[in-house]
Amino acid sequence: MIFSLFASLALSAAPQAVVFDWGKVLADPDRKMIVAFLCDSLGITKEEFEQANLQKHEQQVSETEFWVEFAMKQGRALPEDWSERYRSVSRAALNVDNEMYALVDELKAKGIPVALLSNIQKRYADLIHSFGLYEPFAPCLLSGETGIAKPDPKAFELLLQALSLPASDVVFIDDLVANIEAARNSGIDAIQFESLSQLKKELSQRGLL
Repeated sequence: MIFSLFASLALSAAPQAVVFDWGKVLADPDRKMIVAFLCDSLGITKEEFEQANLQKHEQQVSETEFWVEFAMKQGRALPEDWSERYRSVSRAALNVDNEMYALVDELKAKGIPVALLSNIQKRYADLIHSFGLYEPFAPCLLSGETGIAKPDPKAFELLLQALSLPASDVVFIDDLVANIEAARNSGIDAIQFESLSQLKKELSQRGLL
């Protein structure tokens, strides 16, 4: 009877939703891998890549389209499978942490809503979308789509509106101190991510694992 009472209290006190950041939490993207592939396959230097990359931000085309057009302007013929190879390298360069995604699945299996709040450019977000890496999260709030980036308090206001939950019922996970502080200032419980084991311990202390 006493055990049941304490179990009920622990359950009621547990957060009702978990919100993740993406970069440096669920994945650790390796830009060098992409740069190396593009420089090698397009026959350009790193300096030439950086110059072209600045131009890319001014154009409303996908990553692949931009570099294919770049190669054409340079008079460089690309292999038929170049786009497929670029996509493969791009996926590998994301360095997705499968154990972290397994944790997301574990939380969802317990009936806990899992959301995402990430600062990211729309073009890069489109690439991640194409790999299905945002599918586990609802809502999935991306600054390139919402126009609001952390640590702006409005980003957390939007999050709470999308979750339809009070701040006290939400736990937020991010690697950056500024974002952690902004979340806490909004009344949200926040965990600064350091490692999978550290995060599991923190979530267990909150009755989520």
